[in-house]
This record gives sequence, C-alpha cells and structure tokens, in this order.
Amino acid sequence: MAFSFFSSQKQNENLTLLVDIGSASVGAALVLIEKGKTPLIIASAREDISFQEALVSSKFLIAMNHAFDKVLKTLQEKTKTTGVPQNVFCTLSSPWFILKTRDLHVSRDEEFEVTEKNLEEFINEDIVKLKEELKDTLPPQDVRIIEKKIIHIKLNGYEIKNPYKQKTSRMELSVTIGVSSGKVIQSIEQKINNFFHARTVHFGAFPVAAFSAIRDMFPQRRIFSFLISPARPPMYPALKMTCS
Repeated sequence: MAFSFFSSQKQNENLTLLVDIGSASVGAALVLIEKGKTPLIIASAREDISFQEALVSSKFLIAMNHAFDKVLKTLQEKTKTTGVPQNVFCTLSSPWFILKTRDLHVSRDEEFEVTEKNLEEFINEDIVKLKEELKDTLPPQDVRIIEKKIIHIKLNGYEIKNPYKQKTSRMELSVTIGVSSGKVIQSIEQKINNFFHARTVHFGAFPVAAFSAIRDMFPQRRIFSFLISPARPPMYPALKMTCS
C-alpha cells in the first residue's frame, strides 16, 4: 500500500488557508480562527513569480504554479502539528481576473415580489451577455464566475437596503461581477488539493476583498482611498486568458 501523507492527518475546523495569487508573487497563510478570539496567523509564505520578458499566458501560468508549489510546501510542514485546514479562501489579482460593474434595469407592467431567486435569475441573464462581450479575451466556455455582489439596488427609483419580499414594477441593480479562466481556477484547485485535499476552495477578486475589509474596519467612513503600487509593467492587465 502506498504511503499517504494525509492518512495520519485530520482536518482542523478552526484552521483556514488564505491564498493570494498576485501579478508578481504568490502568498498564503495558515490562520487559526476561533469564535470569540482574535485570528492567529500560524505561518505564512510568499514567493515571487519569475519575471516574463515576453508575456505568454501558458508560460505565466506555469511560473505562477511553480511559485505556488513552493509556498504550499512551506506551509505543509506546519500542518504536521496543526492538522490540515478545513477552509480555503483564494483571492486573485490582475491579470488573473476581470472585474466588471454591471447596471441592470428590470421593468414590468405588473408588480412582482423581489426574491433571492429572481435576483439571481436577473444577474445570470446578464452574465450570459457578459460572456459574449468578453469572448475576444476569454472564450465563453472557459469563463468561471468568482465574484457576484450587488452594490446597490433601487425599487421604483428609491434605494433600499433590504429589497426582499418587497413589491415593485421597476428595479435597478448595480452588480460587481468577477470573472476568471476556468483553466486557471482548476489549476489552483488542483495544486491546493495536492497538498491539503480541500473539499472546496472559495475564490474572490482581491479589490472586492480589500474594499470589504477596509469598510468593516472603518464603518464610520463613507469614502475610501486605495494606494495601488504597480508590480508589473502596463502590459500585464491586457493579458488574454487563453491558457492551454
């Protein structure tokens, strides 16, 4: 019988793996999150992605995976005493995702009740259109939605915080949609599973995660400023996600 590193390890329900896939480096951290306690960073690691003189998406993906492999190997050593993480969250920075803000308008002759189901349907209908718009950058069959958040919603012209079970004949939505390549997502999931056998990896766009964190840290502030340091030349945001 082949030896398995995972045979003697149990999942730690309080341990979370946080992953940051950036344009210039890959980072990850094992964080102990227990109810009523401040999150504790058990270990962290970061590796640079080798610089690409001529950017080719497939080679860039290989370089990212090489850096990611080193990061996960470093953290794997720590899990021999802590157990493996039960939860995995991964944020993607440019050029690994495309973030779009969509303004949706729904108008009907008769009033309808707003539910989670019909909001999901309205957004999914627009995602079909978005896939067509992005076809020159990302083939529709390779699109993977990683972010889907309602920024604000208006019913009959009035902004409302809780629209559910409200009736309206006119609805306006502002939605943030995060898109990545299915091949990129699959590659990341496979790499994580090689080390930790995670059941599910939750993905998100870094700008949305950063905004949410700052908003929660400073709830009294209504305006946020972001300082973004360019880590790669301007050509990177234009990378076509056609990894093969």
